[in-house]
Amino acid sequence: MSLFGSSTPQKQAFTFPTPNAPTTSSGTLFGSTTPSKPLFGSTAQASSTPSLFGTTNTSTPSGGLFGKTGTSTTTTSTAGTLFGAAPTTSTATPSLFGASTTGSTPFGAASTGTAAGSTLFGSSTAKPATGGFFGSSSGSTLGGLGATQQQQQPVVQQQQVIQQYHPFVKAVGDPKLFGNDNDGVVAKLNQVAAGLGVGKAPYKDGNQLLSFSMEGNLFERFVGIGYNRISERTDDEGFVTLVLRHPITNLNTEERRDKILEIIKAILGGGPNVEVRYAPGTSMRTLSDGCTEICIIAKEGGFVAGAIKLAQILNDAPKMTQLESQLQVDKTRVLPKVGMSKAQRDRYLETVPDGIDERIWRQAIKENPAPNKLLPVPVRGWEALRDRQKAQVGESKLFHEAINALGNRVEEANHEHADAVVKMEIIRNRHKTLSYRIVRVMLAQWIVSRYSRQIDTDEDVIEAKADTLLAQMNRHNQVKFYVDKFYEILESKPDKLQESMWKMFDMTIEDEHYARRVLTKFVNICSGLYESTHQQIESLEACRRALEG
Repeated sequence: MSLFGSSTPQKQAFTFPTPNAPTTSSGTLFGSTTPSKPLFGSTAQASSTPSLFGTTNTSTPSGGLFGKTGTSTTTTSTAGTLFGAAPTTSTATPSLFGASTTGSTPFGAASTGTAAGSTLFGSSTAKPATGGFFGSSSGSTLGGLGATQQQQQPVVQQQQVIQQYHPFVKAVGDPKLFGNDNDGVVAKLNQVAAGLGVGKAPYKDGNQLLSFSMEGNLFERFVGIGYNRISERTDDEGFVTLVLRHPITNLNTEERRDKILEIIKAILGGGPNVEVRYAPGTSMRTLSDGCTEICIIAKEGGFVAGAIKLAQILNDAPKMTQLESQLQVDKTRVLPKVGMSKAQRDRYLETVPDGIDERIWRQAIKENPAPNKLLPVPVRGWEALRDRQKAQVGESKLFHEAINALGNRVEEANHEHADAVVKMEIIRNRHKTLSYRIVRVMLAQWIVSRYSRQIDTDEDVIEAKADTLLAQMNRHNQVKFYVDKFYEILESKPDKLQESMWKMFDMTIEDEHYARRVLTKFVNICSGLYESTHQQIESLEACRRALEG
């Protein structure tokens, strides 16, 4: 018996006892020949020992918990295996997880001529080949660990696969917890748990009872594809993120935040030239698991250290031990914040993740809403989906907090702007008042200076003109003479003047012209005097206000 159920004697991958003759023998690590009816179906009595990876029998299997198998008679390996089943001809009835043929397995099945029934997760139509939890195959066995071409797979590669997934194989194949048929029940339950990706798979290794965690389970049935944002940072910027197992409330003081930088600087060493700072434009943020993420940069001699180099230094075993003990840093989440080059991105997209259908992966790449900013990533199980949802809620919360902070800043800016406008108006009024005061002070100074100065040329000219005008008015037969004469007549003989005003004065045409010229000149002189007097009154009033103010 070979590793995967070949009838040709070969060297086994594990040195476990095998039956020497085709008779009923005691159970080995990978098979049991006890003819008892298990919980999940019936096993037929056969001359060969049932194996984990394949048996040779001629039986009529009966219905099990996960499906009723059709009656078939074969002369090839038809028993259920972990990684695949040989081709058979059967008809299947509805089961809990889908229609299964004789020898169907949780991780892959190969059959021909299968009529599939309705299942819990949907209905399927008749196809030439049906699949297990993770794929289908035709002519070869396709399991969770890869496809094997009908006993042509090299034994060395099979041994490598078994060694790589040894805990998982023992858990779902032969847990050896009870040493009887109950181990088969536990193995099948472990297979179901592996397909569902929940709980833990218990098994026994030597004398120790262990359990294989479902974390990183590539055979998770509930698999989806999400999108992660590509970092736009470069290696030259030197951004490195660290996750501290502390809530952000414990790091809300400047003293504690500065203490973190001091501890990281002491761990890095390098003397006084090394400087550790928080990355510009970043802040501490809370993650979905309650931890706190910080982003730092390191400078040496004024030059920023590369992000990849700084992350490698921090991930060094001695330094990581100090970070864990002093700051409780998560050693798996000390990462450089560096984007991917185009070549790295293309290489990542060309590699299909394990457990993901290539067609679905290509479709996810094609439907990427932002190929230059987002990358498709596999999401395995409900736990990962819940973690992504929590992370999304956390990011949304950060965005809302940032928007609220911006709103508060805008409101504060509006208040400050209104206060500034009021202060500017007050300053403008104050400036106007001071300007008036300066004008008044300058006017008062000018007046004081004029008092102590001599009469200038303009004033002498004005005074001379005024004296000349006065002399002309006081001369005989001039304006003042006639005015005085007129007043005298009015005072002495007002009645006669009233009666004989047309007879007393006999003026010629020349006298009338002369009187008209004199009166016109008099009117002009009076108007000039009035204007000069008005200007002087205004000047005196301004001086009075200046002296009083």
